[in-house]
Amino acid sequence: MASGLQPINTAEHKDVKVNTEAGFDHIAATHLTPVTIHEFADVAANFPIVFLRDGTTGKMRAVALFGLAPGENLFVRDGKWLATYIPNHIGCLPFIPAGIDRPGEYAICLDADSPLVGEVGQPLYNEDGSESEFLGHVRKMLEQLVEQDSITQAFCDTLDSMDLLKEIAIQMADDKNQMRELNGIFTLNSQRLHGLDDEKMADLHKKGFLGGAYAINHSFAQIKRLLQMRNEVGENPITRVNVRDLDEEIAANAK
Repeated sequence: MASGLQPINTAEHKDVKVNTEAGFDHIAATHLTPVTIHEFADVAANFPIVFLRDGTTGKMRAVALFGLAPGENLFVRDGKWLATYIPNHIGCLPFIPAGIDRPGEYAICLDADSPLVGEVGQPLYNEDGSESEFLGHVRKMLEQLVEQDSITQAFCDTLDSMDLLKEIAIQMADDKNQMRELNGIFTLNSQRLHGLDDEKMADLHKKGFLGGAYAINHSFAQIKRLLQMRNEVGENPITRVNVRDLDEEIAANAK
């Protein structure tokens, strides 16, 4: 558990408050966030949705990209949020659900290092030590988020097991011909999806996963939006982009 992440309790957090009016500077260096299948439609209208493979568990996780490099969030400017949708994991901050030893249960943790946490804002507890209305609202949000995360993980596991994801790298060159590459990301393999037989397509539909797959496919066009936003605020505008299909390259080299 991160040093600033603390399970909330009345002894340590009775007088702690959360500033819900502080703006978005606290995520100005956050270039991605996990997203759930339940919000894919709203997310896809604003951000690219890609997959990352966890180096410890080997599992895929769906994330929304806010920038083209670590530490870059193109949707925060002067403390304001420029997108039309706030992903749920961002909206819950500075609270994070953390797993505990009992399956299916979690602890509500507070990021004590967050600039949102201090002596100004919404209290976690009332004067008598009871849970505040604000904390009750947070608890409900996190309960829903944990449930949706579980369903989304099943979605990611299904696509991965069906070999419907492919690894890509996005190469970018600026006006000085300096290269950068965004790698370690996966996206939907549309060709394999469309090549599934009727039974497998029906199974994806029955599970409620087919719409999510199509949303991810459509979201990839938002890469162009990130490039446009990057060129509006950054030096050395990006002039050339190439998306490498690494799976295709590996297969070609193996011939």
